[in-house]
Amino acid sequence: MSDKKPLLERLFSLENFLQLVGVVGGLWGNYLINQTNAAGFVLWLLSNTALTCLQFRTRLFGLVALHMAYVYLCFQGIASWAEKAPASLSAWVPAWLIFVSRFVA
Repeated sequence: MSDKKPLLERLFSLENFLQLVGVVGGLWGNYLINQTNAAGFVLWLLSNTALTCLQFRTRLFGLVALHMAYVYLCFQGIASWAEKAPASLSAWVPAWLIFVSRFVA
């Protein structure tokens, strides 16, 4: 049975938006990382968060776990790129923002 929703409503659905954010953020983030630009990590965080939401909505729980692991690895990558990774999250977040701002500006 075909979907009765209008074409524009199907094209501009939340699922398609999350896919777009996931694909564009993932590819652009990878390009920036290859250019040694830490802003790529920010795009990866956005991309993997969008894909996690999409896959949770569609009940693809194995892929939810995969993209949650990618979010963790993204934070790990940011910390390893920093000169010194702070010991606590409250110390890490400001240090991360300062670190990323050096590459974005």
